[in-house]
Amino acid sequence: ESDIEAAKREFEEETGISEYEIPDEKNFFIEEYFFKKENDIVYKTVKYFIAFTKNKNVNMQMSEVADFKWLPYEEAVSQLTFHEGKDIAKKANEFLKQLSLIL
Repeated sequence: ESDIEAAKREFEEETGISEYEIPDEKNFFIEEYFFKKENDIVYKTVKYFIAFTKNKNVNMQMSEVADFKWLPYEEAVSQLTFHEGKDIAKKANEFLKQLSLIL
């Protein structure tokens, strides 16, 4: 399974949304971090892809998703607690601004 195939599968499983468009599968954003699991230090890499959907009805997979919100960019960023998450949001927002110039 490729990264994009995994992202699509996870997105559909965790949100219940199956109608969406990924405008650029080659453009993604990477977050890397360490966390502790039991007595081990784990290195994790997460790839984020931009997706567009008109469907705002989310059917969360409760075992994987604690909560969700549809928010405007500024409000979403203000609720992020980790610096890395804010960086990803900023890069994604810049990408979307460039994309709107092309569309």
